[in-house]
Amino acid sequence: AGLTHMALGEYPEAEKCFNAALDLRDADECGAHSRFVASTLNNLADLHYIAGNKDKVECLYRRALDLNKRDSYSVEVGRSLNGLALVAADKGDVVEAENLLKRAVKVHFMGGRSEHPYMATALVNLGILYTEQGKYAEAKDSLVKAKHIQDEVLGCNHPDVAIRLHAEANLLAKSGCADAARAAQEKANAIQESFAKINAKQG
Repeated sequence: AGLTHMALGEYPEAEKCFNAALDLRDADECGAHSRFVASTLNNLADLHYIAGNKDKVECLYRRALDLNKRDSYSVEVGRSLNGLALVAADKGDVVEAENLLKRAVKVHFMGGRSEHPYMATALVNLGILYTEQGKYAEAKDSLVKAKHIQDEVLGCNHPDVAIRLHAEANLLAKSGCADAARAAQEKANAIQESFAKINAKQG
């Protein structure tokens, strides 16, 4: 329910659901070390990041990461590292952000998720970071790898595809390919508009 509310932009309702899930999971037999707790902490951190409540985000990602010390290649470790990379990038610490994203990619690879959507997410964020640093060849390589994964597992109309296309458009524009950048941007906008209409109907 929390993820549905978050997708619909109903952030207060999503937060209530995630907090309720944490209360239940802390009380169950698995306790605070349950992998489900880490998942919920990551969900809550994602929510606060999207909603702009960034003062709470880093602590939540670090709590989730700490719970997974015994399972260093779990999907939740990759998610936490990706989230912490976004926090570092927002602070202007691009070196730390790059290192965290590279760790996230390694975690997903070593965990057998080389074709997983979360791997694509980490690669897209790495591509965005490289673009901002002017490392266009590295950015293109990351985004091409992300596209391959998304084409295989998400199709062409998923919201994550739109995020990648926005990143590609920015890279193309900075590389002097204005027409290609415009085409990528238009595709991204079309996907997001379609998704918004679906959300409106569900709401």
